[in-house]
Formats: sequence, structure tokens, C-alpha cells
Amino acid sequence: MRWSVSKSKEYQNCPRKWYLSTVFANSRAKDPLRKETFLLKQLRSVYAWRGLIVDIAIDKVIIPALKNGIIPKEEDVLKFAFDLSDQQLDFGKKQKYKQEGMVKSKAGDLYCAFFELEYGNGLDDILIEKMKEEIKVAISNLLKSEIIYEIKNADRIISQRSLIMSFDEFSITSTPDLILFYNDKPPTIIDWKVHSGRNTDYWLQLGTYAYVLSNVKPHVDFPNNFKDLVNDAHKIKLIEFQLLKNLQKVYQLTEEDICDIEDHMYLTGTHMLITINNVEDNLSNIPTTSYPSCCEFCNFKKMCMELNKK
Repeated sequence: MRWSVSKSKEYQNCPRKWYLSTVFANSRAKDPLRKETFLLKQLRSVYAWRGLIVDIAIDKVIIPALKNGIIPKEEDVLKFAFDLSDQQLDFGKKQKYKQEGMVKSKAGDLYCAFFELEYGNGLDDILIEKMKEEIKVAISNLLKSEIIYEIKNADRIISQRSLIMSFDEFSITSTPDLILFYNDKPPTIIDWKVHSGRNTDYWLQLGTYAYVLSNVKPHVDFPNNFKDLVNDAHKIKLIEFQLLKNLQKVYQLTEEDICDIEDHMYLTGTHMLITINNVEDNLSNIPTTSYPSCCEFCNFKKMCMELNKK
């Protein structure tokens, strides 16, 4: 089993949703229910779609330019983002993800499945335009921030790298948005956030990134002195950048934080393993959420309703 911060939170909110998403969903399974579960897993709200467009634009346009010592022009990044958003909207509105033979690897960045089309009354054009405006704000805030120079001046820039380490009876996986390596000081980890309403601290997520980075085996493109740079997770600089608010939060881990992270990983991971072992080929055995509001925006609510009838 692979554990991550997002999956542990999903499990805490609703063990059944976690199981359907992480264990049961399978696009290659012969069981049509498992295939349908995989398709439902791909659904995302318009708000999450906004964040996806920003993430891809950063990863595909801004970061490659910075690696070459260039700060890209805002209009070039926005053109890429809006072209991609239009193509994803076309893909999602036509529900091409349901077409026979369609797989995510074939569609690439165009793959898009909207929650509102599966469960709601369709896409609101006014809301879509608002999301596009917020995409522009997020990208503009990043390109005009001081952090863009911090990224540009790093000795190595590692984007969207999956980090995996063994922990007890399972694996820990994490994918920081950005890792900045320097030749003479500990690295910096940056995580982008694209939302306007929530005032949530992401120290656990960023702290887990630092913990895993300090314990993972070095990748081939990591610095030669990688172990010396990351041997103390407390010294890794952690930055949460809320792009819509143009707000940066810097975290530094304490020894107590490290203990709390390890406790959280062990406790939630152990409960997740127990849930897997207790399913016994009956999805109805998996407990559901204690928070009814979670069901309103759950990708699997129509499946769950059927399971509750049994």
C-alpha cells in the first residue's frame, strides 16, 4: 500500500471513498464496476480544474524557462493556459473520457472530466469565465513575485518529482510541486495552492515532503552531496504559495513536528491496512463518512447509494 497525506485525509473523511479511489478503481480490470469506478475517480470540480490548468502551465512553461535562466513573458504563459483550458473544456463537455479505448495516456494534458456534468446541471459559463480570470491572477502573481528569482537562481530545479520511501508495512509517497537544490545550503520545497476561500495551513503536507526527502534514496539528477544537504529535515525551507491571494507562508519543522508526522503516518497507515484486510470482497463492509456534507461532492456517491441498498 502507498500512503500519502492526501490519501490519509481522504481516509479520515470517508474510508469507503478512499478505498474506492485508491484500491478498487482500475481502468484495466475486466470487472465493469471497477472500470466505472476509475472513470468516476477522474471527475473534478470546476474549481479543481482551475488549479490543474495553473499547475500544468507552471510545469510546462514557467519551470522549463527558469531552468534556462529566463523568466517567461506573462502573455506567453497565459496563451498556453487559455489554449489548454479551451481544449480541456471541449474534451470534458463532450465527455470524451467515456469513449471506448480512451485512456489518460492517450489524451495527455487534454484529459478532463467534470463533476458538474456527471452529477450537476452542467457547466456554468459565468463560473467558467471567473475561473479563467483567476487562472490569469494566479499566473500573474507568480511571475511578479520575488520567489520567481529564488527559483531562477537555484542550482537545480526539480518539478513534480515523485518521492517514495518505505515506512513500517507500507510505502510513503509524496510529490512536491518544486524542489530547489543549492550547492551550499539545504534545499527549499515549494507547494502551490490555487484557492480563494479557505484559510488552511498545509504544514503537514509540506512537512511530510521534507521528511520523505530527507529519507529517500538520491535520484540520478540530485546533487552529489544530496545526503549532506538533506540530513536534517528541520533545515529544509518549506514554502506554501497561495497564488490567488499572493500570499507566502514559510514553515520550519521542529522535532515535535517530525514526531507528529511520524505518528500520523503510522496511525492512519495502520488503519488503512486494517480496512483493506477487512473488506472480504464486500464493499458494503467498508465504513462511510461521519460527515454527511462530504457526500454532496463525492465522486462515488451514486455507487455508494447502491451499496447502501444492499
